[in-house]
Amino acid sequence: MTLKGERITLGITGSIAIYKAITLLRLLQKAGAEVDVILTPSAQQLISPVTSSALTNKETYTDSFNTYTNDYIPHITLGTNSHLIVVAPATYN
Repeated sequence: MTLKGERITLGITGSIAIYKAITLLRLLQKAGAEVDVILTPSAQQLISPVTSSALTNKETYTDSFNTYTNDYIPHITLGTNSHLIVVAPATYN
């Protein structure tokens, strides 16, 4: 399967299964997708934004407004530019 040219936003939540989200990230990239990562506060207790940034060579988003400029609002731009949004692991919270 190829995902070349696809842009995927991966929302990572806090769970012991977080390692599977990192595996998913690598598999999406291997298939050719460009992946943006959003970490919930709970996820940040388990992995650092630096880790996901190192894997994607891109900024990891941790707050809807942390990189806000007049031309760029992350929570709008990510949703508009993504072909697919995946939340993993999907937990009760």
